[in-house]
Amino acid sequence: TPTPTPYWELVGTCDTFEGSTDGWTFTGLSANNPDASYTGATSSYDNHKLGIATDDTTNKFGFWGGPADIPASTSKLYKFVWTLSTNQSDSLKVPTIRLRVSPSDFSYSMAMTMQSANASSNPFMPTSTNKDYNMYVMPISTGALYPVFDVYDFETPGDSGTVWLDQLDVYALDVPSSGWTAESVPALISWSALTHISPFHSVTSSISGGLSLASNVADAYNFGIWSSPATITYTDNQLYRAQFTIVSSDSAPPNGMVRVSSEDNQVSYRLRYYPATAPDADGEVYPVYFETHDYESGKNHFGL
Repeated sequence: TPTPTPYWELVGTCDTFEGSTDGWTFTGLSANNPDASYTGATSSYDNHKLGIATDDTTNKFGFWGGPADIPASTSKLYKFVWTLSTNQSDSLKVPTIRLRVSPSDFSYSMAMTMQSANASSNPFMPTSTNKDYNMYVMPISTGALYPVFDVYDFETPGDSGTVWLDQLDVYALDVPSSGWTAESVPALISWSALTHISPFHSVTSSISGGLSLASNVADAYNFGIWSSPATITYTDNQLYRAQFTIVSSDSAPPNGMVRVSSEDNQVSYRLRYYPATAPDADGEVYPVYFETHDYESGKNHFGL
C-alpha cells in the first residue's frame, strides 16, 4: 500500500437503517435451474438493521438492494464498509454472505463473498458483535453505484441462521500512482485449467501466447476457469490490487470474470464483465482491489 496512507473521503449517504430501511428493498428468489435449485430466504427489519435468514432445510437465497445513489468516477477507488453480525454461534455454519456493487447500467459487477463451507475455523466470519468488512470497487464504467447484500445457503444440511447488515459507509480516494510494490505472480505455466465443471457444458483451453478459454456459441451454458496456485503471501495491513489484462478478437466475446481467492477458502473477490465492458483485441485491464483478512493459521496466501 502507498505511503503515506491516502485520505479516504466519505461520499454518498451513510445507511444506518435507524427508523427506516433507507430505501433498501428485499427480494427472496426461487429458481429451478440446471445449476441451482432454491427458494426465497426470509427477511427481517427491526428499525435498526436489515436481516436475511436461512433454515438448513432447503436451499435458500435472498438479497437486500440499496438505491443507486453513489456517483461513480473511473479515476477513484471506492471503499464500501459493511457492518455485519449474525445469530449463528458456530462459525462453521454461518450462511454464505455476498456483498455486491453494480453500476446503474449493469455493465459489470464487483462482489466480495464470504463462506463457511470448505474452511476449518473461519475467523473472518461475522459473530454476534458488529464487525466491519471493507470491500473495494474501482469502477470500469460511469454508472452510479448501488450496493446489494446477499445471503444464501446451498449447503443442506449445513449452514443456517440470520445475518444482519447494521450499517454501510462509502468512501472514495484518488488512486495513488506511485508507491506500489510488485508481487511475484505464479508463472502462467503453473496455472491449472478446468474446462468441464458439471452441470455446465465444456469449454476449450490453451496456453499459447497466454491463458485462453474458448466457448462454442452453438453450445450455450458453458463455463471454464484457469486458476493459479495459492502461493502469493498476504502481508497484514496492506492494500492489494490485481490487474488482469484480458484480450479477445471476437466481436461478441463471452461474459467473463476475474477473481482473487484466499487459501483458506473464507473469502473471494470477483469482478464480472458483461458486453458493455467486454475485452477487445487491444486488451482491457480489469482491476480487483482487496486487503488482508483474518485468515486461518498458516493459510496466509491467495491465488488468482
